[in-house]
Amino acid sequence: MKRKILPLLMLTALLTTNTIYAEININDINNSVKSNEASQIEKPKTESTEKEQKVEDLEALENKPKETQTKIVDVFKNIPNSQYVVRLRTQSKQELQSLYDRGFRVFEITVSATLDNQIVLADNFSEYFYRYYEAYIQRPTIDEYFSYKMKNAETQMSIGDINVFLNNYPDARFFVKSLDTEKNVFDILNNKSFKNKDKLIIETTDILGNYKTFDNVALVDLKGENNIYSFAVNNKDKNIMFVYQNTSPNQKEMEEIKKAKRRVYEINKPAITNKNESKFDGYIYSIEDIVNLPIAIPQAVKSNNYIRPTIQNDRFIAHAGGKVLGIVGTNTLQAMNSSYARGNRILEIDFDWTTDGKIVQLHDWASFKKLTGDVFSNNYYMKYEEFKNKKMINSLKQMSIDDTLEWLKNNTDAYIVTDVKEDNMENGNIKALTEFANSSKEIQSRFIPQIYDTVQYQKIKDLGYKNIIYTLYRTEQSPYGVLEFAKCNDLFAVTMDNLYRVYTTLPELLTNNGIRVYIHTENDKTKAKAYINGQKAYGIYSDDILSAVELNS
Repeated sequence: MKRKILPLLMLTALLTTNTIYAEININDINNSVKSNEASQIEKPKTESTEKEQKVEDLEALENKPKETQTKIVDVFKNIPNSQYVVRLRTQSKQELQSLYDRGFRVFEITVSATLDNQIVLADNFSEYFYRYYEAYIQRPTIDEYFSYKMKNAETQMSIGDINVFLNNYPDARFFVKSLDTEKNVFDILNNKSFKNKDKLIIETTDILGNYKTFDNVALVDLKGENNIYSFAVNNKDKNIMFVYQNTSPNQKEMEEIKKAKRRVYEINKPAITNKNESKFDGYIYSIEDIVNLPIAIPQAVKSNNYIRPTIQNDRFIAHAGGKVLGIVGTNTLQAMNSSYARGNRILEIDFDWTTDGKIVQLHDWASFKKLTGDVFSNNYYMKYEEFKNKKMINSLKQMSIDDTLEWLKNNTDAYIVTDVKEDNMENGNIKALTEFANSSKEIQSRFIPQIYDTVQYQKIKDLGYKNIIYTLYRTEQSPYGVLEFAKCNDLFAVTMDNLYRVYTTLPELLTNNGIRVYIHTENDKTKAKAYINGQKAYGIYSDDILSAVELNS
């Protein structure tokens, strides 16, 4: 009987007292936030799980409603020397750069898929590795592929390196072929987000394959004027062209190609010095055949590299709005105002969902309950009205999405990095960012979304977001897998933890490739200086180091 009476007496005391704030331990709140973050670092996915995800992605692509098709721009419009296509031999960075510098703008590359479904420049792996590395390798992972050093101090390439090259030289174009018979390389490539995919021309002999998913397709050795007519007139929204390697088009076939105003190339023929002497629009040459080609060097063009917005103190991101009144992880108005007053202009804010589907600022519901003094309730989740009516300790003010938008209107040089929780909302990140996108374009431009896997990138890009962070705390993607994704897409930064990832090769890999790295959550000034000064990271997420002045004080 005494055991039942004691809890009742404690509850009565809590209800009758003027304040219960004295019972709240700030360290408990801070530890709760950190514990919740640590628990979200996933264990490596199994191979079967990854395969199931790929199948789901492919099924979603096949079931996607067809959009209204519009005529696209000729892939070779305003591209100089497009009659000369050079087939790379070593497929190294040095070879490609040398050919571009000589004046060539269109290249042919051969690609294969690694064990982890990354696309790299290689024809047959076993022959390729023996030829250029003097190693016997079958099908490597992308990390294994880059672990080997090419002979003659050349550097191998992935499809991500081709994207980087296209960013630097937007007037380049690439015919892409594959000899990989075990993996459907073009399906893999099509399902990747890849900024310059519209500058690739896919070579295929499979006329019934998934070529329709690409804008630019070269049908190889297609015979029959009716077939040519059908593909030419029924794909007006695509750059359908024709490549002949083992055969040649007859007169009627060529007439159909020309009538449809399609390009036609031939492979492995002697150099033609005058384009008008040939019925073909151009030739695909081997390295040996280009020695005496009379090619002019075109004028340089402006690069198409990603440009970040200019933001004050952009090395410092205020974690959960920043510490306020000695408490971390509050995401409250006072935390945001305090960080802004200290010179911080990028604030990472946690968003979660109420049970009636409203977006609110909080790290997790258990921590929020503690911040309201409600330490005994087991029912953490609540409706929006209940959330808004809760009284927080120390008169802190909780924030709804409307409050977030109003704060951004009042602080016009501030940016918010989103960290959307999905514990009680499926696809919560996409749904939240869709709602943010419905605000004004100016306000939307000051949200910097975080994505948690590579699949989310294109969906969020399509919503109109230009500055995206790939945060790694929910993925176990390998170092070169992360790097490959970053090469293929425009990213504001890659963010990683200060417990494990920072001590791997990944920070250096990203930094050496010009990709910004942020470390979270770092409150130690000595470590923060070591990251930044040692070029492991561009900046940090921190509760309490919010500017360069504070770091060096």
